[in-house]
Amino acid sequence: YKFKRTENIDDIAKIEVLNIILGGSMSSRLFNDLRENKKLAYHVSSNIFKNFDTGAIVLNIGTTTDSPDPKEGSPQNISSALESFKNNVELLKTQNVTEKELDNAKKHLKANILASLETNSDITTHYCSAKRTPYGAKYHEELYKAIDKITADDIRQTANYLFQNPPVTSNV
Repeated sequence: YKFKRTENIDDIAKIEVLNIILGGSMSSRLFNDLRENKKLAYHVSSNIFKNFDTGAIVLNIGTTTDSPDPKEGSPQNISSALESFKNNVELLKTQNVTEKELDNAKKHLKANILASLETNSDITTHYCSAKRTPYGAKYHEELYKAIDKITADDIRQTANYLFQNPPVTSNV
């Protein structure tokens, strides 16, 4: 799903939290739905990609389509996975996430940020990257504040923004 990017820290935080809820962790909706419940995936995730003023949220699944044992794989796995992607996106657009889900995603994102600043090299890279933002050296401090302010309604509104256009689908 392609979308127009923004440099607004509140929007960035909302998009990152939504991504974690959808498919950015092992407790995400896609992981639980497609891997744990439907047994369709050996890998499932969502990721945010950024390129100048365009962003994309990419949903990925690794599934099997052929097997000597018909119970293990089927070409239907692809259509089932795509339908599940669509259903999970639609739920984010129409229903608020739970407070527990939101709180867990916020904690996960903050932990990812801290982990990304572990070494001196990581910190130097952070300052070089942050310099190109409107927030400068205070980028992560402002990002933490933005994460704390996110509500369930914000996630629903962000989903409606991110997923307003039809997806580009690729099967490999």
